[in-house]
Amino acid sequence: MNPTKQNTRKWWGWGYVGKSYSIENRPNVWPFLKQKLALTPRKCRIIALDDIELPPPKLTAELLKELTEIYGENNINTSKVTRISHSFGQSYGDVICLRKGNIDHAIDVVVYPRNEEQIQKTIIMASKNRLAIIPYGGGTSVTGNLELRNDESYDGGISMDMRKMNMIQIDNVSQTVTAQAGIFGPALEEAVNAQGLTLGHFPQSFEFSTLGGWLATRSAGQNSTRYGKIEDMLISLRAITPTGIIETKSIPASSTGPSIDQLFVGSEGTLGIISQATLQLQPLSASTEMCGILFKRFLDGVQAVRAMSQAGIVPSVLRISDEPETEATFMFRSQSANPIKRVAEKGGMWFLNQRDYSFQKGSLMILVFEGSPQQVALDKSAALRICKRHRAVSLGNIVGKAWHKERFLLPYLRDVLLDNGVMIDTLETAITWDKINNLYFNVRNAISKAIEKQGMKPLVLTHMSHVYRTGASLYFIFMANQKIDAELEQWQEIKAATIEAILHNGGTLSHHHGVGRDHARWFEDEVGHLGKAFVLASKSYFDPQHILNPENFG
Repeated sequence: MNPTKQNTRKWWGWGYVGKSYSIENRPNVWPFLKQKLALTPRKCRIIALDDIELPPPKLTAELLKELTEIYGENNINTSKVTRISHSFGQSYGDVICLRKGNIDHAIDVVVYPRNEEQIQKTIIMASKNRLAIIPYGGGTSVTGNLELRNDESYDGGISMDMRKMNMIQIDNVSQTVTAQAGIFGPALEEAVNAQGLTLGHFPQSFEFSTLGGWLATRSAGQNSTRYGKIEDMLISLRAITPTGIIETKSIPASSTGPSIDQLFVGSEGTLGIISQATLQLQPLSASTEMCGILFKRFLDGVQAVRAMSQAGIVPSVLRISDEPETEATFMFRSQSANPIKRVAEKGGMWFLNQRDYSFQKGSLMILVFEGSPQQVALDKSAALRICKRHRAVSLGNIVGKAWHKERFLLPYLRDVLLDNGVMIDTLETAITWDKINNLYFNVRNAISKAIEKQGMKPLVLTHMSHVYRTGASLYFIFMANQKIDAELEQWQEIKAATIEAILHNGGTLSHHHGVGRDHARWFEDEVGHLGKAFVLASKSYFDPQHILNPENFG
């Protein structure tokens, strides 16, 4: 049924074919989930590619010929697997539709531009012929950004895959990088690392996401506490719109009116197609240290995080899990094959228990410090003093290294859980310190009640990351048994209850995932009527025919 090459992306789930989140050396995973969810694992079949019936292409032979003349035969694709994989992203809803073969809306053709001229010609053609264009980076969107749901309003859909626009130029004097939008995270970071520099942007989708996708969704990396979000790194950009080309100046700062850069960042491909950008770089750190901290309570850790951020202590990673997520992390850990290490682990657990610390009821913090050896030592010492004042104990560097080793592997876990009938999804927000505790408790309760209402046992995990002087981001993960043959309806009901609780308690609709089609109906609730009107008016000016990623933002 499936291709077997290691470098072939799955069309039905996350990452590469042949790569998975191995459960074999994690003996506590299934007993833990059986206890928490009353889970009876069942094997869930993934439909065979040959059994999927795609809607017939709406694009006429004449228009397909015109596209072929623009791109050449090697840069245009209408194969079944390519159309399927470009019609969805990686949201829970997307993956359920793919696994079941429920594809009501499909892209007609995928094109691979190599230059801006091809993008311009495609936009002109699409505007004349009422064709929708969906920009495609790495296909990792989790907010329904790629599905052309309202396809009856268009005479065809084009996915514009940017991967062949991947040129890069580094300015060592100014410490900036100018790159085309289709460059993937690893290629960009490898190129700047060779010059002793780093962008410092490592979202969990890092291996499969692109610069253009990061900018289009206001992405945040795991090291954002030190390096900032992608919009903080941006200096200038170019975007191709149906009205013309937008190009901003590569200058460190300007007071020349509203920021055009920030209008296009986060626009999710609705105003124009970002073709390249210039971003600031940082020197590679001479020293990096990781450490784990265990608190007796999550709320103690929250207070410690606030104290650190407001004291000017800036780790590159500052992440703290609540009690349920800490327990899950402990139960999902891999078991060492080395008997000496297993004995040492048992001894460590005994020592912690004697001091009334526990992974089953405590709160785990991961800290990563970067900089000169002297600065790292100072920051680490100051952070540990604050944590100690909030009743925490240091675990050394083993826990931090274990998290770092698996940070890009965790998304593969979803496929394993879906294979066994477990629903799992995430939602994230950000809020100020004065409201963070109320939001945390109320959103957790809203998720649990929504799941219990469906007759299921909930498991809700939360961690704090992306920390600011004024507040932080909270990231919620929820699991439950899937409702057979009603998986989408089950998920949509829980997701709606969660988002409404987030907004009601003062949080943002999204800190770093974006809006997409999945969240569009709540967009006005956050930005207000005039805010939404401004965004839609901007779209009508730059994209009069509304052909670029329609339906986002409502």
